[in-house]
Amino acid sequence: MPLHTMPPRSMSQRLLIIGLDGYEASIADTLISRGKMPHLERLQTQSARLQLDHGAFKRTGLAWQHFSTGQAPDKSGIWSAVNFDPKSYNARQLAGAPIPFLEQAGSRAVVIDAPYFDLRKTENVRGFVNWGAHDPGVEAFSRPAHLLEEIGYRFGDYPAQEDIYGFVWPDAARTADAASRLTRSLDLRTDITAWMLSDKMPDWDVALTVVSELHSAIEPFWHGFDETHPLHDLPSGAVAREGLESIYIALDRMIGRMTELYPDAAILLFSMHGMGANDADAPSMILLPEFMYRLQFGKPLFQAPAHWAHARNGVPLLATNERWESSIFQILKRHRPLGSRIMRKAGRVGQALGRVMSGQPTDEDARAEFGLDWMPSSYYRPHWPQMRAFALPSYYDGRIRLNVAGREARGMVDPVEYEAECARIERELLQLTDPRTGEAVVEEIMRTSPGDPSGVPDSDGDIVVIWRGDALGFNHPNMSGIGPVPYRRTGGHTGGHGEFMLRGDNINAGEHGIASAFDVAPTIEDWLGVDTPASLSGQSVMSRFKVSADA
Repeated sequence: MPLHTMPPRSMSQRLLIIGLDGYEASIADTLISRGKMPHLERLQTQSARLQLDHGAFKRTGLAWQHFSTGQAPDKSGIWSAVNFDPKSYNARQLAGAPIPFLEQAGSRAVVIDAPYFDLRKTENVRGFVNWGAHDPGVEAFSRPAHLLEEIGYRFGDYPAQEDIYGFVWPDAARTADAASRLTRSLDLRTDITAWMLSDKMPDWDVALTVVSELHSAIEPFWHGFDETHPLHDLPSGAVAREGLESIYIALDRMIGRMTELYPDAAILLFSMHGMGANDADAPSMILLPEFMYRLQFGKPLFQAPAHWAHARNGVPLLATNERWESSIFQILKRHRPLGSRIMRKAGRVGQALGRVMSGQPTDEDARAEFGLDWMPSSYYRPHWPQMRAFALPSYYDGRIRLNVAGREARGMVDPVEYEAECARIERELLQLTDPRTGEAVVEEIMRTSPGDPSGVPDSDGDIVVIWRGDALGFNHPNMSGIGPVPYRRTGGHTGGHGEFMLRGDNINAGEHGIASAFDVAPTIEDWLGVDTPASLSGQSVMSRFKVSADA
């Protein structure tokens, strides 16, 4: 039943939800200790606080789908952002998501640029999506229909479009420019949120706005904050730290403005999980695909150039005018003509990938990049039908797909050999070491559907590899070294718990322990007086901190 026909069961306040995409509490804590985020500090002291455990599902890269739908992968059936077609051997990133849980709130709900919130699948929820979101997950859409056009007319284009998936660590000047644009974008997001909730749609009962600039900043800027990162002492390091601080201070301005504009509203501020160093780009995007290729064919397709192989401390660097994808493809293209075509696409990745992943494909090449041809792992795709197992394109954990007869169109592994083949691959993986440290690169190996290849969804591999550390190369006793390669993103989804802060009437402020990140959606439903459907994965935690009105 829509919210405008159902008054809240127990809470009289309207609710303003501020989602923090890519938020890392240690950065905010550092700034709070220096007096730089007074509004967040005040909100913390006034709020009921929880730490949110996203569990192993944070490695799917689908945190905002998990929130927007309230569903974990075991409910939605979506285990990663990449979908594999066993007939064509094509891998693509899918757009769209299941029905958002706020559908029940109806026309009194306003959504402002929330990732993976498929507004098209709601009947009455108002707002817009895919304006400046990092990995929006859905096509651009607004209700009413011309809202995005009106925002463009009033406020202009999103200032940091080129920085949503920025690659800047080789160049301090580019780092500074990106930080400036992202800070300006967050301030503009604050202006648009205020206009939406005060002028355009003031009759809201629940509003959701998500701050994506934190995500777009922490992935290229992490080395500036992390003093132990191998790239910390580059000229871009100090600039990256200043940029992160500038963006977090802009977040504090937003919090201050929202609490001032809407003193009658309860405020919920949350992040699904923390952030940290990137441990996935090099292993999952190029090293594992190359390892699986060599395991099958006994020869290399990718060989690091000498100046990378002999880089100081085992960390190759790139010149200010070099890009990670194009540098990798420059090496791969020597082996077959297809490389030159993909190389041209990779050279445009900064701009075109940003357009495509933000739901704005404009030409055939852009659509191909949305099909993941920009990722080096896709270069191996023509060989997959001739391989017993291969590495799927992945943003996070390594995902290995077996080429199973009867499941894949040109399957090579008999189902009766499935367990033995998985075990063989696992033994080989466990022999991989990091050339820089000599330590194993694999932390854990998981099988998606032990003993039953038919149970593996198209959005997953048969074997999932969780990495240890941030290896830039692999050593194996039975093959020549793989890599090293330079870093791509320096930040990633390796942090600890997420944050939950709720300030409102009849709420007991203070620390209230740990909850599942999947409990956020049911808790919002509880606040609104909407019955939580069985399709949601978590449960309300309102009873932990709600006090009676008479107390």
